[in-house]
Amino acid sequence: MKIWIAWGSLLVGMVAVALRPAPSDAPIRERRVEVPVRVEVPVEVPRIVEKVRVETHTIEKEIPVAKVPPKLAGVSLAHEKMLFLFERELDLKAEQRRFMEKVLAERELEIAEVQRSIIATGIFRARDYENRVRAMQAMSYERMGEVLDEPQRHRFVGLLAEGRLGDAVMFEVPPTLVVVEN
Repeated sequence: MKIWIAWGSLLVGMVAVALRPAPSDAPIRERRVEVPVRVEVPVEVPRIVEKVRVETHTIEKEIPVAKVPPKLAGVSLAHEKMLFLFERELDLKAEQRRFMEKVLAERELEIAEVQRSIIATGIFRARDYENRVRAMQAMSYERMGEVLDEPQRHRFVGLLAEGRLGDAVMFEVPPTLVVVEN
C-alpha cells in the first residue's frame, strides 16, 4: 500500500510539472515610474567655521562652500524642476542649461505681459489665452531644441511627447474680469 502512495505522489508531481504554463515569449518591457522630486535651491552661506578643541586652544578651520549659480530673475520653481529634469534626462552642458534657463525666463516674462494686458482690457477670452500660451511654449521648446545635439534632441522630443514636463501656466482670473468662452 505504501508503494502505491509513493507511485501516486510521483505521478501527481509529474502531471503538475507537465501542466504548468510555459514562459511567455512576449518581450519584457521596461517600466519607468515617475517619482515627484522636490527641488530645493541651496542657500549660500558665506563662511562655515568648524571649531576643534585641542587641549587648551581652539583651532578654526574654514570649510569651502560650493558656489550656487546665480538664479535669473523670472525663473519659477516649476521651471527649476523642468531644468532639473532636462539635466537628468538630457545630460546638459553648462552653457545649454544657461540657455534653457534664459529661454524659460523670457517665456515667463512674455506670459506675464499677456496676463497683464488681459487684466488691463478687462476681458478674458479663455480659448484665445490658451492658444497664445501654447504657441509661446511651442516656440520656447523649438528654441531649446536648437542648442541640443541629435541624441539629446530625440530624448527631448520624447519628454515633450510623454508630457513629463509639468509645464502648466497658472492664471488666477480676478473677479473684475469678464470671462468669454470662445
